[in-house]
Amino acid sequence: MNLNEKIKIPIRVLIIEDSNDDKELLLLELIRGGYNPDYIVVETSEELNYALDRQTWDIILSDYSMPNFDGLAALNIIKSREIDIPFIIISGTIGEDVAVNAMRAGAQDYLMKGQLKRLIPAIERELQEAKIRVQRKQAIEDLRQSELKYKRLFENDLTGDFITAVDGTILLCNNSFAKIFGFSSVSEIMKTNISELYLNPQARDIFINLIREKKKAEEYEQQFILRNGKIITVIGNIIGDFNENGDLVQLTGYLFDITTRKNAEEALKESEKKFRSVWEKSTDGMRITNEEGIALLVNDSYCKLFKKSHDEIEGKPMSAVYQESRRDYILEKHQQRFRARVIPEHIEREIIIWNGEKLHLDLSNTFLNIANQPTVSLSVFRDITERKQFEKEIIQSKEKAEESEKLKTEFLAQMSHEIRTPLNIIISNSSYLKQELKESLNENFQFCFTSMDIASKRIIRTVDLILNMSEIQTGSFNLWKNNVDLVSQIITPLVKEHSILAKNKNINFNFKSIANNSTLYCDEYCVTQIIANLIDNAIKYTSKGNVEVSLFENEKAQLVLEVSDTGEGMSKTFLSKLFEPFVQEEQGYKRKFDGNGLGLALVKKYCDLSNAEIVVESSKNVGTKFCVIFNR
Repeated sequence: MNLNEKIKIPIRVLIIEDSNDDKELLLLELIRGGYNPDYIVVETSEELNYALDRQTWDIILSDYSMPNFDGLAALNIIKSREIDIPFIIISGTIGEDVAVNAMRAGAQDYLMKGQLKRLIPAIERELQEAKIRVQRKQAIEDLRQSELKYKRLFENDLTGDFITAVDGTILLCNNSFAKIFGFSSVSEIMKTNISELYLNPQARDIFINLIREKKKAEEYEQQFILRNGKIITVIGNIIGDFNENGDLVQLTGYLFDITTRKNAEEALKESEKKFRSVWEKSTDGMRITNEEGIALLVNDSYCKLFKKSHDEIEGKPMSAVYQESRRDYILEKHQQRFRARVIPEHIEREIIIWNGEKLHLDLSNTFLNIANQPTVSLSVFRDITERKQFEKEIIQSKEKAEESEKLKTEFLAQMSHEIRTPLNIIISNSSYLKQELKESLNENFQFCFTSMDIASKRIIRTVDLILNMSEIQTGSFNLWKNNVDLVSQIITPLVKEHSILAKNKNINFNFKSIANNSTLYCDEYCVTQIIANLIDNAIKYTSKGNVEVSLFENEKAQLVLEVSDTGEGMSKTFLSKLFEPFVQEEQGYKRKFDGNGLGLALVKKYCDLSNAEIVVESSKNVGTKFCVIFNR
C-alpha cells in the first residue's frame, strides 16, 4: 500500500433512498470525508426490517419522502425496536416545520440534499454522541450490578450480634457488629468498651436498669457516637443473662444500624413540611387525582382558579370543574392515560370551565408512586390567559408594524418612481433642447437651462437621501463587505469629480495620503457616501480658502480620514444637533445654502454601519474639520 494514501475509516451505513443518483452522491461524500462505507439501500419497511435483522449499523441516512415509504415511518420502526442508531434525514423538499417534527420524532439531524457539506460533520458528531450513549448505558448497567452485589452483601451481613458484660466490656461479637461501630475488624472493637461509645453517657445506665427490670428490651433505639464523630442510631433486641442469685451478669442481643432510615424519615418529614408549605402558599392551582379520576386533594389556588370550594371539588370527579358537555370525555381520557401510565408532562391548553368562562392554562402532570400506597397523579395548573392575550396583542402589533413598513417602503418606491421619471424626462429634453439650440442661445436662455439642470439634480439628490435614510431606519439596508483600497477606489475618483466644483469657486482643493496600507474591509458604497458627503459639504460651505483631504494611520494602526475647510464653520450650539436628520443651522427660505439636512445624518448612520467613529471640530467663520476613524 502507498504510505501516502489516506486510510479510510470503515462505517456501516443503512441508506433509505429511492434515487440512485442521490445514493451515489451520499456515498461520494462519505468517501471524500475519509470513510469506507459498507452499505445497503432500502426503499420499504420490509427491506428496512430485514436489514436491521441482518446486522448492526453505525448510522442511518434517510430520505424524508418516497413513493412507498418515508423517514417518519422509518423512525417509528427504529423506535419500536428500541435500537439506538443515529438517524439523519436528508431531503430536497423538507420544510422547517417538517424538520422540527422529524427531530421531535427522534431524528438526530436533518440536511438538505443541496447542502451535503454538513454531512460529514453531522456523522462525526452523531457517531461520537452514540459512542457516549453506549458508554453511559454500560456505566449505568455496571453501577446497577454493583448496587445489586452491594445490596446482597448488605442484606446478608446486616445484623450485629454481640455479648457484653454489664460494665460494657465486649465479650463476643461478629464482624457486622464491628462495622456498625466503624471498626475494621472484630479484634479491633474487642479492645473498646461499648459504654465509651454512647452519645449520652447516662443512656447506658438507663438501658441497664431497663434490662434488670424487664429482663429484655425489644426494638430498643439507642444512639452512639463513632470515633470519627459520626452519630448513628441503632435498634436492637437484647435479653439479660442473670445468675442464680438474680444478678445481671451479661447482655446478649443483635443490633441493626437504622441511621439511614432515621435520616430518611427526618428528610421525609422535612420534605412533607416543605411540600405542605408549597401546596398551601403556591399561586398555581394543584390537584391530586386517583386512577378513577377522583380529585382527592386540591389547594386554595386551584379552588380560586376554577371558582369552586374544596367541598365542591374534593371527592368528586376531576372533570366536574369543566363544561358539562366535555366532562365524560375528559374523565374517560384521564382513566385511559392512568391505566397506560402515559400522561402528558407539560401542555398548554384553552379550556371552558363549568360556568362558561374560558381559561388558557399551562398544565404540568406527573405520577406519584408512594410505597404501600395507590399511585396518584399530581397536576399543576397555571393561568396564562393574560399572557396569551398579551402575546396575541404583540403579534397583532408586529403584523401591523410590518404592514406599515411595507406600505412605507412601497410608498417611497412609488414616489421615487413618480418623481424620477418626469425629472429624467425634463433633464433629457432640456439637454436635447440645449444641444439643438446652442448656436442661438443668448445668456438668459443659457441661464435657464443651467438652472433647470441644477434644480433637477437637487430634487434627485433629495429623493436619494430620503430613500437611503428610509432603508437604514427600516433595517432593509444590506452590507456587502470586501477589501477596498480607499485611495485608488474611492478617494481619488471623488477628488477628480469635485475638483471642477472647487475650481469654479476658486478654492484650493488638495488630497494627500501618507498611509502605508490604505486597504479596508468594508462596504464600498457606505464608505463612498461618507467621504463624498464630507467633501461635498466642505466645498459647498467654503467661499474662499482651502479644502484639504488627508489619509493616514494612527498609533493603533487605524485608518484616519480628515476633511478640513476654511468655510462658514458652525456654532457650538449647533454641533450638538449636527447629525440629526432634517436639521440645518440656517432655516427658512432666506438661508444661504440649499439642502435638506440629511447628508450628515446619513454620514453618521454609514459610520455606525461601517464600525467607524466620526469626530468634528468647528468654529464659526473659521472653518470645520471632520475626522473619520475606521476600525480595521
